[in-house]
Amino acid sequence: MNTKNLHPIWKKIYICALSLIALSVAGIVAACLIYELRISPRSYRFRKTERVVYSNDQIRIQRVSKGGYLLYSRAYDIRTEKPVSDKFRWFASHVDEYDTLSVYCDMNGKRGYINLNTGKFNIKGQYDHAWNFSEGLGAVTVDNKVGFIDSQGEYVIPCQFPVSVKAIHNIGFAFHDSLCVMTNENDLCGLINRSGEWILQPQYDRIWNPNKAHQRIYQNDGKYGLMDKFGKVILQATYDYIYDKQGYYQLVKDGVMCTMDYKLNILNPFVATKTETEYFALDEDEEIATEFIKYHIYDKEGIMDHNGKVIIPAKYIRVDIVGTNLFKASVSNSNEFVFFDTDGNMITY
Repeated sequence: MNTKNLHPIWKKIYICALSLIALSVAGIVAACLIYELRISPRSYRFRKTERVVYSNDQIRIQRVSKGGYLLYSRAYDIRTEKPVSDKFRWFASHVDEYDTLSVYCDMNGKRGYINLNTGKFNIKGQYDHAWNFSEGLGAVTVDNKVGFIDSQGEYVIPCQFPVSVKAIHNIGFAFHDSLCVMTNENDLCGLINRSGEWILQPQYDRIWNPNKAHQRIYQNDGKYGLMDKFGKVILQATYDYIYDKQGYYQLVKDGVMCTMDYKLNILNPFVATKTETEYFALDEDEEIATEFIKYHIYDKEGIMDHNGKVIIPAKYIRVDIVGTNLFKASVSNSNEFVFFDTDGNMITY
């Protein structure tokens, strides 16, 4: 607005009005900033917090974060309240009750071992990956190869076994019964002894650590079986899944699940994780119970009759009755369906 032709009094009023508007805007902006920094729930982004993540009668480890992001961790002497370690990122708190060394990650992303009795770095960060000690040996990787060190950092088994990203995340590389699951250059699993020698040549997709019965679940070509602690197969890999329930197994094959004890005796030939009566909708407001029962094996559904006879095995994401003698089964999360009659015969159109 051109103020040259305005009367001096109106000119002053106009300037005062603009000043008041500017002050109001500045006040609103300041209030928003104060709300964001001190009142808003989002203000945690600007706060630094400390939390004790481990403690015993000698040390404690505190984690310092800002806005939910980890800045660093540090060990302190309980008695003097003084730091006994340099800053580091994190440590693996789950260690064997008889072991005092735990994996830690330094500020440069390298792994080493921290002593949980003293808070000091027993083995400085120098490895690409590392795992907690088991039976006196700790697995470490250098240049994508796995080896094992003792508590002094001396190599017992050189870094000679190729390791993939998949293996790093899926295999614990821990010794049990003096044997450890190991992979080769083709990402196949076998077992090595404490000298690094192959006791079971790598040939399986995956081998799990032994349970309390000293048996291992293994996977071969997508199917699951059992072996003893030395790698001898005691149950061929013909099952879709095997679940260790800490006392017995649940074995799934062709949409049916049974239970088996650790001596490989069948406890129950047919079990389900959930059952429910199957209803048929007459209209939007009324539905009637049918002679069929929907049974679940974890996230899969099937149909059986009231005598326990399987009509449709539990292989499907969802199964619903859509007619007096017609079932609709979802093959996957996409819009793919198959249809069965009440005798379990697949219907093709």
